[in-house]
Amino acid sequence: DLMFFFLADSFVSINTIMPVFAATLTDSPIIIGLIPAIANAGWFLPQLFMAGYVGRLKRKVPFVVKMAVLERLPYLLFPILALLIPSLSRSTAVTILLILMVARGLGGGLTALPWQELMATVIPISHRSRFYGFSRVFAQSMGVLGSSITAVVLSGLAYPTNYAVGFIIAVIAQWISFYFFSKNRDPEPPASPAQFVVRP
Repeated sequence: DLMFFFLADSFVSINTIMPVFAATLTDSPIIIGLIPAIANAGWFLPQLFMAGYVGRLKRKVPFVVKMAVLERLPYLLFPILALLIPSLSRSTAVTILLILMVARGLGGGLTALPWQELMATVIPISHRSRFYGFSRVFAQSMGVLGSSITAVVLSGLAYPTNYAVGFIIAVIAQWISFYFFSKNRDPEPPASPAQFVVRP
């Protein structure tokens, strides 16, 4: 899950790729600077209001899977936006991009806390540090690979096809990530003591 998610993120990075993509549509430093700010705000804000609800969930997986689908939906529109750039006005393209960035941020924020709760549920505490350590090493390695591929795609293809191809690769990697993530299963709840009461 993490390896392919980080691979996808390298093609739609809010710190590198998306601001540069925005710079092809506008010269406004404010709009370009808003790209990472919008994504980060969308990431953190929903978590402030979801903690109580997520904590009360007896089963985490069904809810987290729905949120993971919601998180990935905006990305399907990024390649379409890139391909439509020649037929759109710059202001329209920038507006659509900002709307998609808001949707992207909120989708990530809605998924972040439930995902962390699920990991805390399905990964035993005795294995958690190793899980995060190894997963981050392999995931970041995939991110480096993706960044290298991104450089080749952006430099080797004409604009805006180069961005469309990169976004399509991101979408494919995200849904591969989703496939592995969806294989998580909630642990069986502990048996109630009442089940073991021997009645005369």
